[in-house]
Amino acid sequence: MDLICMGKLVRLNFIAQMVAISGFTANLSVARAEGVSEFQRPPEVVVQALEQPPEPFVSASPNGKWVLVQTYGPRPAIASLARPSLLLAGNRIDPANTSWWYPPRRDLAGFLLYDGRTGNNHRIQFPPGRYGKAVWSPDGSRFIVVRFAEEKAELWIGEPARNRAYMVPHINLNAVRTTESFGDFAPCQWTASGSNLLCLTVPVHRGPAPDQMALREPRTVETIDNPAERANLWNAKEGMNLRDGLDERLYAYYLTSQPMLIHAVSGSSSAIGSPGNYLVYTPSPNGRYILSVRIVPPFNRLTPDTSFPRVVEVLDMAGDVVKRVAETGIDNSGVPKAGWVSPFPRRFFWRPDAPATLVFLNALDGGDPHRPAAKRDELVSLSPPFTASVTLFQSEFRMGVPGARVYWGRNGLLLIDELDSVTGKVRTWRVNSDNPIAQPQLLWGGDGRPARRGELVTALGPELGGPADAELWRLDGSLLQSGDLIFLKNSPTASGKAGTDLSCYDLDSGELKALHQYPADETEKIISVLDEGGKRALAVFESISTPQNIKIINLHDDASVVLTHFEDMAPEITQARRSVIEYKRSDGVQLSGTLYLPRSYSPGKHVPLIITGYPLTYRDPSQVRLRISSARTFAGVTDALSPIPLITAGYAVLDADMPIIGPNPTGSTTNQLAEDAKAAVETLVAMGIADPGRIGIVGHSYGGLMVALLLESTKLFRAGVAFDGLYDPQLLPFGFQDEERSFWQIPDVYDSISAFRHADSLNTPLLLVHGEADESGAKPIQSELMFEALYNLGKRGKLVILPYEFHTPASSEGTLRAQYEMLCWFNRFLKTDTLTEARP
Repeated sequence: MDLICMGKLVRLNFIAQMVAISGFTANLSVARAEGVSEFQRPPEVVVQALEQPPEPFVSASPNGKWVLVQTYGPRPAIASLARPSLLLAGNRIDPANTSWWYPPRRDLAGFLLYDGRTGNNHRIQFPPGRYGKAVWSPDGSRFIVVRFAEEKAELWIGEPARNRAYMVPHINLNAVRTTESFGDFAPCQWTASGSNLLCLTVPVHRGPAPDQMALREPRTVETIDNPAERANLWNAKEGMNLRDGLDERLYAYYLTSQPMLIHAVSGSSSAIGSPGNYLVYTPSPNGRYILSVRIVPPFNRLTPDTSFPRVVEVLDMAGDVVKRVAETGIDNSGVPKAGWVSPFPRRFFWRPDAPATLVFLNALDGGDPHRPAAKRDELVSLSPPFTASVTLFQSEFRMGVPGARVYWGRNGLLLIDELDSVTGKVRTWRVNSDNPIAQPQLLWGGDGRPARRGELVTALGPELGGPADAELWRLDGSLLQSGDLIFLKNSPTASGKAGTDLSCYDLDSGELKALHQYPADETEKIISVLDEGGKRALAVFESISTPQNIKIINLHDDASVVLTHFEDMAPEITQARRSVIEYKRSDGVQLSGTLYLPRSYSPGKHVPLIITGYPLTYRDPSQVRLRISSARTFAGVTDALSPIPLITAGYAVLDADMPIIGPNPTGSTTNQLAEDAKAAVETLVAMGIADPGRIGIVGHSYGGLMVALLLESTKLFRAGVAFDGLYDPQLLPFGFQDEERSFWQIPDVYDSISAFRHADSLNTPLLLVHGEADESGAKPIQSELMFEALYNLGKRGKLVILPYEFHTPASSEGTLRAQYEMLCWFNRFLKTDTLTEARP
């Protein structure tokens, strides 16, 4: 074994034994720190690539005057993952500071402010620590940000014009619902004036937390009276749901907040209404009312709190109830997948173009996509005095699910997306919200119309200044509109290759006019348009030699001001030979892959090859998209489990398409993956790059199952590495990945793609790496049972459980250890001088 793969195992084993004997206590902090420092690491060139800071968070002020860039440090240390947490009803809570715990946040590197016109910048000083994402005031004069201190979540305010930041004293935020990725609710919301904040705080007199060491009662759950009401209950997350009365008391303790009205300048505050478990607490655009969505008992022990009963109310600014709008029961619809949604009114929000109009969605089919219905959803509005509702639009497909947004413009303009959950296609309708009985107009998609080319541009606002996955869900987007013109960003080019630009669309004529096209040697993505007329835009850009940076583009002359100057930290990896190759599998399906070759590679030389990919399901072959041209993209390594760094050790890496195609293709998964892999291998062998005896395969999650299935069903590979894999779908009997049918409906299909079930056919070395705290469907038991099968069947395998890690390593130590294990495994079986010794 090469030196880099030997490690310091004796010391690690000693410390592991000490921890096992003594348990997890504060007295072991020194020993634990020593053990962590001895985590095996890959070569320094790989460390440097994986430890470079992530992409910053960028947001523009609503007036377009300021651009804020939040930069972050490297991955957190594993000690931050070991910080105690509670798993309660789908929430992972940090009990020390009453905040959302997962995923671990990186330390702040800095807040940089740029003038939106000149690009001049200055750093606004905040204390070190971990922060959430900034939210601008409506006038753009201030922004707020949550600092996650050790014992509380602090409220900080930045003032760009005065170049200062200050903490609002005596405020202890309840930040349990402040998620980094998918949430669109922050613990503080700006009121319309921009001088006050509506915040959820920890009740001052909440007292001590329930004793977690108290004796637990028997755990009981019961089926519901009417199974037909079950709708679509997906596989429960073990350990995430409430187990007993103690969990219910802990949940109520940590999720209860006291609303407060806080003056942003003076810091004075006053309590509003009563404490409660608030899911939403937002002021109306005119600042006269509050939308309150509050979770109430009885709690469901079978699902997370997204299904718990809710009370929806309109309050006045004193916290008194003006109107109770809805009371929902337990929602067993599960995740909004394949057309299933809640049977109750859902997705409440304030209409952004009206003083105080509440808008929400109703399922006309009871939330069941299989129930015959001419219309499935309706968009409903409710204005003061909140007694008579108005139906704005009824849709044939789903509204308000990921990828199907609602956009509000001026003079009654309303654009509504609806998503066909069967085909995945989106239609966009134009509706007159001031006269909803008028005939809607179909703008894009369906009835022979082309699909919308690009994303509709929303106006800058307190929460709409930067990219966020939550944007996919928003129903309150305010369109950027100039007269009859609206704007679209990041449209594909006419050639079909990926590229971005900015266009304007004339609502009257239907004409689409390009305003900006990216340079030939770069790739750009428009983040925001900084003014109403579409004159300036904020964009991220990259090239083959430059990582992502940020610039402001003048759209009249395409002149730009570059704001950031992030540099390439790992040229050994990023400047490798890279190209997109296209090839076909045996049934004619067109595939593609991105090929990475070592910088020292000589044409005609055979090198060991690693193939990686992820199985994606498509209805038909035309949906398989070809890859982005590598001539304009930077090959940075952001994925902790990417095999791309292995090119520094002499490997070629192919990131390949692995499509599974058909209306119900799960049963043919193994065969289709084998055809995908065979086409890729044959192409690389024919190119004179790959040696057929030295090819490995890597995959993560569902891709981990792909690895095991390929090793069982083909002889293409000499070693495999599977991270956080799902090896036995029968452990998720009510649906997994894109399969919605249960095990009892299609037992043969579940059996056919169970790598665990067919482990006796696996005759190739397989490395299994799994996060100990993985809460996804691919729980650690998947890897543990798979390894147990390999061990007892006499197969060659290895299991590595990464302590404290989740579905993907988050810590520096866990990430580097995963890379180390992958490198050592392939060095062992693909680089041996006598290949026959590496074969089982």
